[in-house]
Amino acid sequence: MLFRSKLLDIYRENFAKLFTPTTIQYLYASNENDLIALHDQYVRDFINGGVIKQVGFINSRHTGILDYLSVRNNLCINGRCKDSDFLPEWLSTNSPILDQPAATLNTMQRIYLQFYRGLMGKKRYLLLTSTPAIFDPYVTRDFLTEANHALQQTNSCLLVLTTDQSLLNANPNHAWQEPPVLTLSALTK
Repeated sequence: MLFRSKLLDIYRENFAKLFTPTTIQYLYASNENDLIALHDQYVRDFINGGVIKQVGFINSRHTGILDYLSVRNNLCINGRCKDSDFLPEWLSTNSPILDQPAATLNTMQRIYLQFYRGLMGKKRYLLLTSTPAIFDPYVTRDFLTEANHALQQTNSCLLVLTTDQSLLNANPNHAWQEPPVLTLSALTK
């Protein structure tokens, strides 16, 4: 048991060294099937490495959004509604949006909700699985600009799993052409 605990400590330490807080990191997958496989592998790695509670997930497959609750209640699902200084004005002061049922949100609004819920839940890492079907270039730019601004006010890092090579080309200092292997054995060598 002590050995496993020490191993997990090493894993968490090495995992934290890979991804700089307050940044957006882009991890490339060559096609949609590889993207989904990478996402699923990372989820297993997060569980095995003991960092799953530090990760918030953002995607259109498994949103974790409770449609019968209001947007406000979904944002506060982790019980932290006071730490909302980084929320954009349209989300922090627009009570019609906050009080509407989450079921009425479109796909992009659901992505924003998951992102801000992760920040409010103090998740250190936010894993966004991005497919071209979700984002067009203008929507992507707007979301990433807003996300970058919000991240600067937190200790979180947004990990974007993407098939969009242009995102990596535009952000070479934060791009992973070959996503890192996050298995327990790889990060505890």
